[in-house]
Parts: sequence; C-alpha cells; structure tokens
Amino acid sequence: MPANSGCFDGSGVGDEPSNGLVINCLPDYKILDKTILFKEADLKAESQKKPRQSIQTKAYACLARRALFSKELFTKLKEKGYPEKEIAALVKQLTERGWLNDQDLAQRYVESQRRKGVGARLIALKLKDRAGEVACQIEDSEEELLVFVKKRYLKDLPEKKSKVIGALMRRGHSYDLIKKVLTNIDSTYEE
Repeated sequence: MPANSGCFDGSGVGDEPSNGLVINCLPDYKILDKTILFKEADLKAESQKKPRQSIQTKAYACLARRALFSKELFTKLKEKGYPEKEIAALVKQLTERGWLNDQDLAQRYVESQRRKGVGARLIALKLKDRAGEVACQIEDSEEELLVFVKKRYLKDLPEKKSKVIGALMRRGHSYDLIKKVLTNIDSTYEE
C-alpha cells in the first residue's frame, strides 16, 4: 500500500481524504457546498455582480413590515451597505412625506409598554435605545400600577412581597410608587 493512498496527512496541497475529495489548503480558496472549490476573489466579484435593491425599495420594504423609528431605519440600511449620505437624505425625505413619524411612533410605543405594565424608567431607556432623543412625556401612573399588581401579583403578595417589589422595580417602576401601591392594597384587604 502506498504511503499516501486514501489518508489525509494534513500537509497541504493535494491531500486526499478517504472519501476521495481533493482538499487544497490554500489561503485564497474557499470550499463551497462541501464539493466545489472557489477562489475567494472570484466569490467577491460574483457577489458584486448581482443587482442590489435600490435604497428606496429597501426602505419601503422595511417600513411595510412594521413602523420604524428614523434611527432604526438608518441602522438597518447601513447594515445592508448603503452609503450614509444617501440614507440620511432618504430618511429626511421619508419624514417630510410622512412615512416616518418618530413622535407619533414614540407615543404609540409608550402606550404599548404601559399596557404591558412597564414602568417609566424602563420605557425611557428602551425608547432612547430604539429612537434616540425623542421628546415624549412618560410618567408613572399609580392607577395603572395598581391594576397591574392586582392582575399579576395579588396571589403572591402576602408571602412574597419582597419578590414582587423586586419584579416591579425590574420592570422600571420607582420604589416610592411601588410602596405606595402595595400599602394601598394592604389597607384595602385589611378592611
């Protein structure tokens, strides 16, 4: 039996593993689909030949899926490789046409988060992360928190009060408001 028949010794060019595929360990080449060897430069040239969607088409496709803040659209288009100057011009154009309205979307986002029982601090952090600096009034509501606590945590309250407080603080509510609401609930059920 020859020394190199059917075994892979890892030395580089021309090695043949037992399955019969020839593997060339050259830095300029890539194996595609486990059977075809392509030069990396050829792959890049091939990918550049494909027609790319126009920036407007891509933006409309993103906005058709769901409403986006200007910052989110900018980030999505930038990740797709579009130039920043074109993206900025398009975002300005879409804002003027009414396709992007950060103020209205921020207000809807705040209302949505409120319905989920999220506190003002966490809403503000999430909003800043998604939209950047958007002027929107966010206040903690004692009535909303009271309804949320009764709906979600009432059965756990007497014996797991500290855990409920921790859970509500993680949801972005202030400690003072939580204490006020829990005191209100305690006084209601003592009567």
